[in-house]
Amino acid sequence: MSKYAVRKATSDDIDATFAFIAELYTGQQRFYESANPINPDRLREIWNARLRSKACSVYVLEGGNELFGLIAGQISKHDSRNPTHGEMIGIITEVYLTPEARGGNYAAALLEQIEACFLECGIDYLIADYFVGNIASEKFFENAGFTRLSTRVCKRLFRG
Repeated sequence: MSKYAVRKATSDDIDATFAFIAELYTGQQRFYESANPINPDRLREIWNARLRSKACSVYVLEGGNELFGLIAGQISKHDSRNPTHGEMIGIITEVYLTPEARGGNYAAALLEQIEACFLECGIDYLIADYFVGNIASEKFFENAGFTRLSTRVCKRLFRG
């Protein structure tokens, strides 16, 4: 991992990390046809709040003075898929690598860092979601020791 290093994101990383988030969600729009189009202003507000939140952790993959990826997660108690029945859990919310950083086991290094952070916070379980058809994410989480718990489905309701 000599080309890149993993570090905790700071408020100085907002523009670079938000660019990743915008690309990630725009790219994932195809996975959820029933969803509304992405609102970039609202997404940036949410991302900015998450970078400042004590319940969230964001780590970045840095090479030189440039960022090449991130992993984000949050601590939560209110998740219906929680296998621990009310205990605090960690939730991986985003994983993103630029095309040039993919395939080098860097996502695993990011995951290792956020797992260490959650363990330090007393978290015993980690949950992650990915979209149906995202084979790369499916394989990544399977190789990292995650077990499939459920399948979530979504339907958009239209008001007549």
